[in-house]
Amino acid sequence: MENTKNHKLNVEGFLPVYKALPPFMKYDGGFGYKGVLLEDEETGKLQCHICGELADNIPKHLHHKHKGISQFKYKELTGLNKYTPLLSTQLRKKIKNNFLNLTPEKKDALLARLKKNAENAHKSGNWKKREKKGETQYENRFGTCPEQAKERFWIEYKKFGRIPSIGEMSRGLAHLVYSRFGNYKTALLAWGVSENEYRERVSEGKLNAIRAREENNFFPKYTADDVKKQYQDFYFQHKRLPTWGEVKQYGLPSRVVFERVFGKNKSDVMNSFRLREHDLLGVTKR
Repeated sequence: MENTKNHKLNVEGFLPVYKALPPFMKYDGGFGYKGVLLEDEETGKLQCHICGELADNIPKHLHHKHKGISQFKYKELTGLNKYTPLLSTQLRKKIKNNFLNLTPEKKDALLARLKKNAENAHKSGNWKKREKKGETQYENRFGTCPEQAKERFWIEYKKFGRIPSIGEMSRGLAHLVYSRFGNYKTALLAWGVSENEYRERVSEGKLNAIRAREENNFFPKYTADDVKKQYQDFYFQHKRLPTWGEVKQYGLPSRVVFERVFGKNKSDVMNSFRLREHDLLGVTKR
């Protein structure tokens, strides 16, 4: 029978070593979660994703228990960032204290050796820029891993009582739709929306668009003369053109409609209204 003395078969009594927002993705075929380094609350040791055993030094544990799996391969398999230390908090503190207790000469010698190693890594081409995006640990930190994104979607689904549109989704979730899935439909299906429900949502949206277009108040239609008269009347009253905020406030034809009729140069429009006003005043005086 397998010895389970140092094994934890569930995550009770464990805490993430680094910042991470649940829910997490289970690590398939092993223990704990993908992209999460778990620490035992009682001993402070780390849990190995592969066998569940507790250890202060995961690289050393891999060397003795899992031949052929380097610390870099381990991080790749488990979704951890490339530069995440695989040492327990207590061991890292011990190493730090050992360094602080060194004599100034030994500190300088150690720092010089580390600097030399870094220079050699650059020269040999082994050094690579730290890239965290796309790794599960990085995603867990900001609540954007696949499992977290899925939960966020269903929270918003329950809020609206239906599939939310892109415009209704929170900015973070809407960003994930395109950055991770490329389009709205693929994202919804990946998050568990059925094909039938998606089709119903699309059909309902098309019907709503048709109804909206039938409402003249929703899509008012202006002739060029209507647009010119409304803006001219505003100018005669206020001696200036309205701001775009006032256009909405007073229900004037929108900026798009204005630019389609007059163009984008407001000063030319002002001059034409000014000449028109002078002409009208001249006629009145006569």
